[in-house]
Amino acid sequence: MKFRQIQCTGHPRSGTHYMTGLISTNFLNDPDYLKIYRNHEFPNIVTDSDTVYFHIWRDFEAIAKSIYSLKERFGLTVESYEAFLIRRYCDMWRMETPQAVMTNVRTLNGQARFSGVSDFFKPFNMTPHEFWAYYNRMWREKAKKRPNIISVKYDDVLADFDSVMAFIADRLDVKISKFKNIEKKIGWWK
Repeated sequence: MKFRQIQCTGHPRSGTHYMTGLISTNFLNDPDYLKIYRNHEFPNIVTDSDTVYFHIWRDFEAIAKSIYSLKERFGLTVESYEAFLIRRYCDMWRMETPQAVMTNVRTLNGQARFSGVSDFFKPFNMTPHEFWAYYNRMWREKAKKRPNIISVKYDDVLADFDSVMAFIADRLDVKISKFKNIEKKIGWWK
């Protein structure tokens, strides 16, 4: 592999656990993908030319539905999905029951439960679509300047697993032609 390290990040609910699990399993031979998982960072983390940074993204509608279904985990209080789509995150964010929210996280090595509320969306003065567009645009613009950023669309992996994995192998300069998929769901669920 032509990079010393791998780090993976993406917009919340964009398949970051699944994609990071695939990358760690196939290219590092390590099921403990949390070692390279960077949550939902912005492109300012791209500082080391010997590290490859995976930006994982997904179509907006699927992300929006997933965030809305886990709105309590994100501290979002909103009366309907329609209202969620047009309100700004900073206006929806409330810390009403910080310890009452339990989140299940399934990894390749097992599962865990976390209590509490994420404040990720708290500072953003944007609607969900505006933030999604902003976040992904920032990564695309940074990728134009840094060849060590690889953007991978979650939806493309589901549609054509082998081709996307071969693309990743090529970008990493790794000679692998057979890839292992992850059959069980990993990441957060309600």
